[in-house]
Amino acid sequence: MADKNAAEAIECLRPFATRVLLPSYYPEREFRPQDLKALWKRARVDAEVVKDIQSALRLVRNSGSSENRSILVAGSFYLAGAALSQLRK
Repeated sequence: MADKNAAEAIECLRPFATRVLLPSYYPEREFRPQDLKALWKRARVDAEVVKDIQSALRLVRNSGSSENRSILVAGSFYLAGAALSQLRK
């Protein structure tokens, strides 16, 4: 059941995704980043597992022009809070 819900969520996000970064984070929940990477691959979107949210945001910041770039953090309130904390630095 959890796999189906994740696949459905990915299908909803797919039209907006140009790059997917999957950080490991605490507390770990039902899905490991490697599991989500496989689901994104099935949706035909490139995904990359990264060490943590700091690494993910560093990759985004160093990826070139910030013009018309949006960042979507999805998965949990914990992950969103960690991202906001890093973005405010």
